[in-house]
Amino acid sequence: MPILGQLGIIYVIITGAILSDRLATPATDATTGAVAGIVIDPSGNPAKDCVVTLQQANEKMREPLQATTDEKGAFTIENIPEGQYNLNVRTRDLRGKVIKTVSVIAGKTANVGKLKLKMK
Repeated sequence: MPILGQLGIIYVIITGAILSDRLATPATDATTGAVAGIVIDPSGNPAKDCVVTLQQANEKMREPLQATTDEKGAFTIENIPEGQYNLNVRTRDLRGKVIKTVSVIAGKTANVGKLKLKMK
């Protein structure tokens, strides 16, 4: 086999080893988690375009983390440092809301399930 062919094989082996090492990094190395859920209206229908905010329970953050529900009422907030958070969901017209406490664990997604809006 020519030398260039052997170098190509060595390059592929080394590159593959480096990539597999990076992909095999355990989830316990993660420093953040996520929160996901679905917002429904009082009738049980998906509530789209609601504002979901997440704020640390024991201290005031300058800017809370935010997401907006999609057409299925679903939302996900990622890259959240570990801790206890207050989850607040409001409709755009501020007529409906939900408040819930959530624990975020690094490397995991806290699924809060279905959150039913309470109308004012």
